[in-house]
Amino acid sequence: MDTRSTAHVCLAASLLTVACLLVAGTAVPASHPDCPESCNCTVDKALCVNTLTVPRKIPTEVTSLTFIEAEFHKLATSSFSHLRTVYLLFFKSCTFQKIEDGAFDGMTSLRYLFIELSEIKYLSERAFTGLPSLMYLSLAYNDLSGLPVGLLNGLGSLIYLDVSHNPLVCDCRLKWLVDKLLSEEYFSPPFKCAGPAELQDRLSSKLTQDDFDCIKPEFHAFQSMDAVSMRVDIYKKKTTNERNIVVAEPEAGVCSILTWDHVEFTFKVYNNITAPSVVACTPVQMETDLFILAAQLYGGTRVFQFDSTRDNFVLFQTIDTVKPSDVETFSIDGTYYVAIADGAKGGTSAVYSWDGNQFTLVQELANLYREADFEFFQVDTQPYLIMLSSGRHPALYKWSRGDRQFIFETDIPFEEPVAAHSFVLDDDVYLCLTQFIGESKLLRWNTSTSGFQEYQVFKSRGAMVLQPLQVKEEYYLVLGSDYVLTEVYRWSPEATKFIKSQDIELKTPRDFKVVTVTPEKEDSFLFVASFSEQTEIFRHVLVDLSQ
Repeated sequence: MDTRSTAHVCLAASLLTVACLLVAGTAVPASHPDCPESCNCTVDKALCVNTLTVPRKIPTEVTSLTFIEAEFHKLATSSFSHLRTVYLLFFKSCTFQKIEDGAFDGMTSLRYLFIELSEIKYLSERAFTGLPSLMYLSLAYNDLSGLPVGLLNGLGSLIYLDVSHNPLVCDCRLKWLVDKLLSEEYFSPPFKCAGPAELQDRLSSKLTQDDFDCIKPEFHAFQSMDAVSMRVDIYKKKTTNERNIVVAEPEAGVCSILTWDHVEFTFKVYNNITAPSVVACTPVQMETDLFILAAQLYGGTRVFQFDSTRDNFVLFQTIDTVKPSDVETFSIDGTYYVAIADGAKGGTSAVYSWDGNQFTLVQELANLYREADFEFFQVDTQPYLIMLSSGRHPALYKWSRGDRQFIFETDIPFEEPVAAHSFVLDDDVYLCLTQFIGESKLLRWNTSTSGFQEYQVFKSRGAMVLQPLQVKEEYYLVLGSDYVLTEVYRWSPEATKFIKSQDIELKTPRDFKVVTVTPEKEDSFLFVASFSEQTEIFRHVLVDLSQ
């Protein structure tokens, strides 16, 4: 028999002796002059029934103290610091629900602690500090749904732990205990999981580490920029292969260009393009040229070209638009195009192509409804363009290679859209349509009907954008709202839908973009354009929920 098994046998024998002593103690009337009124005392044992407080005066010879149906509401810090010789403390059917940090501090001789058939719902990680000699801890028959990670820290003598008959939820918060039980660090009677659903009624002895998926990606606050912004875009610098971030700042009247500082490990502005009332600074990256189209609410759309000899952007062309609200860039059959939505009542939304010298008009689209947004996508090799307009359903246009134009195909049934974003996941094309108040929706392309069908619905309360994001192998949807917390949804391959994973407090978010810097570390950051006080930057991190 090994040492640990011998210890368990000896402990079982000791517990039998303890039980006998407790029974014996209940039959002896109070006789010791220092025994409290609500207690019965013998030479070395005290039994207290229906006591209202923890007695401050107990015979110094007492080594075993029992409380039955005690009516105090909590065990305060250092409640038993005066009982340094007690080696057994027993609570049964008591009403207290709270154990304060350090409640048992000073009980250096305590070996056996029973808190059973009581109403304990919560324990802090410091509930059992100051118990270096404790060998046996029983929390059976309480109302505990979880146990904090550091609960057993400092209990170096502990060899027996009983948490059975509690509604314990076997999720990541309890993984630490399962790990200890699997390593046989303690002997423990099996307990039954009260949840989650997939583990309900599973015995703890049947759990494995594979039952826990506790590494969760999250976005954590990293940096703030004192800039009101409407849109964020990204381009890759050819000379260094690094990503630069372009932020449209309408109040400042600039397109701010940011880069990653490898010395200070932060994002810094290294260049600005003057563009009054700008709402979008959209890069067009070609094989040999790089342009930024600055859509200005007043002043048209100005095209800036990157001059490598100056390491700067210079004005190249002005496209005559009345009140541009969005610029969409795309490539079809090797030709670069830009679609500019004009939000003015008398404005004209149009598509332009790069002819090798400048951007020239290819096609004017309907100008009856104050166009607000364009979204380009492809199904296989077939290009499409969606146009959002005030007061009508989103219009779906299909590219005609013969006419070299977009031909109106159909309306997408959706009321009052404010933004559209598409993405591809597992070879399926999805479309996010945002509704300010009501329901924003995720649609999926149906190849048999050549149209979109509703796939998932999200409640909208002041939403301005439902936007897809990809960070390495993870896919997200972010619902940015003016009235409530911004909601982050993560794609679940098992559930084949997006599951709520995080709330972020943001003011008036308008656009979200992910940029990956420091390729050797593959650090990813989420930029949030916010039409309020600050542009926020979040870092994508992996969080261990079991810690």
